Amino acid sequence: MKLAYPMKTDQPTDCPNTGEYLGGFGNKVYVYAVGNWKIGTPIDRYDRAHQKGSGFGFVTIDTKDRTYLLESFRFLVDATDGKTSNQFPGWPVTLQQVENRGENVLDSSS
Repeated sequence: MKLAYPMKTDQPTDCPNTGEYLGGFGNKVYVYAVGNWKIGTPIDRYDRAHQKGSGFGFVTIDTKDRTYLLESFRFLVDATDGKTSNQFPGWPVTLQQVENRGENVLDSSS
């Protein structure tokens, strides 16, 4: 799928629709990872939500290392069991505090 927004992809992952973009107002936006959805086919609404890409996320702030760990979990998972398949492709992502100033460090923890 070709996106209508200008972009440069230099991220360390193969995840689609990630990289540097210019938003609708011309602001620079960096997309580290996404949860791309699929058309849900199961009858059960919870199974359908899981297949479609619904889920939940956590942000863990480490004040000592000055990092933010962003996690994006699928809908029907146990987030405490440690399975990498519980998260969407490209997740988790670790951001460094210096990135708040606009520096791209690109440290993917997956």
